[in-house]
Amino acid sequence: MRGRVIRAHRLALACLLAPALLAACGASPGASPGASPSTSAPATASSPAGPASFADWTARQGFGGASGLGLISEDIQRLRNRPTDITAFIAGQDVGNVDALAGWLDGHPATTCWADYHATVRAGLADLAAGYAKVRAAIDGGTAIPDDVTAAMAERLAQLQALKAPASCP
Repeated sequence: MRGRVIRAHRLALACLLAPALLAACGASPGASPGASPSTSAPATASSPAGPASFADWTARQGFGGASGLGLISEDIQRLRNRPTDITAFIAGQDVGNVDALAGWLDGHPATTCWADYHATVRAGLADLAAGYAKVRAAIDGGTAIPDDVTAAMAERLAQLQALKAPASCP
């Protein structure tokens, strides 16, 4: 009897935690694991607290930049260094990282002091998403991923990472 109670508690805990874990990972219970997020239209989420500060953007990057441009950098390095290892699934995951960051920017308008930076990064993310569309087309077509496409993506990302933080912008 005691074993059944423990299993019931574990099941209840798992049911309570699953939606929170899915939300934290950016997934939804009905989402298809192989589906690629759309990059053609900006996200329509709004920021109920008003414009986001540059500090909010910095926090979005995660510790050491591991969940923003840093994560996208790792994806593009893998794409450049091991293009034959990239599958449609991996390309979908990678463009999902780009879409997630672009969606955050779309849902968090910038304060005046970093509006230009915000617009530059958002445009750069659109360029990266377009590059991933070409990567995906090559994969789907059974051809090699074009080196000029991945080189352009790496160069565009380097430009984004080299952007100077706006001065006197909290």
